[in-house]
Amino acid sequence: MGGQTIGLVCIVLGFALFMNGITGSTSWTTQLFGLRSQVNDAPPGILLALIGAIIIFITNFKPKMSYEEVVTEKYNPETGEIEKIIVKR
Repeated sequence: MGGQTIGLVCIVLGFALFMNGITGSTSWTTQLFGLRSQVNDAPPGILLALIGAIIIFITNFKPKMSYEEVVTEKYNPETGEIEKIIVKR
């Protein structure tokens, strides 16, 4: 939730900078894991909003987890009941 809040604050501040006409020129070039990103001559507000959107995307990413559920039954002679044991792998 912290990453989403930070991302939202960046987007709102970036929008405020853009709407108030704050000018400037910002360039950004990066390469990570074989992916390349390049932004040229962007106003600071747009760049801040873009960074906020990236932060939100990264903090929302959740890998898919798959597991196998194994159910075994065990007889308990003391109580006379059958107990189910569930193991997730």
